Amino acid sequence: MTLIDAAADLFLGYRCPGCDRPGRSLCLACRAALAAGHVRFVGRDPSPPHLPLTVAGGDYVGVVPRLVSAFKDEALTGLSGALADRLARAVAHLLAALGRPGDRYHLVPIPSTAGAVRRRGMDHTAVLARRVSRQLRQECGLVLPVRSLLCMRGRVVDQVGLDAAERWANKMDHVVVRRCGPAGSVPVLLDDVTTTGASLAAGARALELAGTPVLGAVVVAATIRRYLPRAKRSGPDGSPSHAAGVA
Repeated sequence: MTLIDAAADLFLGYRCPGCDRPGRSLCLACRAALAAGHVRFVGRDPSPPHLPLTVAGGDYVGVVPRLVSAFKDEALTGLSGALADRLARAVAHLLAALGRPGDRYHLVPIPSTAGAVRRRGMDHTAVLARRVSRQLRQECGLVLPVRSLLCMRGRVVDQVGLDAAERWANKMDHVVVRRCGPAGSVPVLLDDVTTTGASLAAGARALELAGTPVLGAVVVAATIRRYLPRAKRSGPDGSPSHAAGVA
């Protein structure tokens, strides 16, 4: 810890949001742990209908749950860059596996309820999507504009404590398309975490019904307990299988 960090902790009470060490921001150890995520295709078991092929920036373990929570529930927007790094790698992985040269893509954040946006003071997935879009353009030359095409309609209850079937029912008919994206551009869904896949499936279904099927989805992290076995997720050459129960 530097003298500046020590002074910041003494006078301002600054702490790393990941491990609570004294400091002015996310510490190097937590930043490294977040950056070390294994980017890969993941599935949900059981898998909801319409769930798109999904790439996670890593597992929902270690400091990741705390950082995701601190970002969206404590409005620590300074974490958006580190979380967006994971998402940017996931987008690059998805495009490398499924993208086609010459096609245009755009990022579509999974929406939060109006109540959640008011409580947090921001739409956290839209914030992440804009940061990812900037990073991809600056660092990779990839142009994926953000299109907030989806919104929540009707009453959606808090997902905490719901089982897989309840989560699907809670989301499936409440995510709707509020406007269409540009013709010829393919959506890539974006969310913070996937647990059962209900939110991503609902978003993909809404866009499919509007005539714009998604390429796939990306998330910061996926819960480990719902990974499908590798044999079900991959083809014989290790590529993602479209018949693996994840689409």
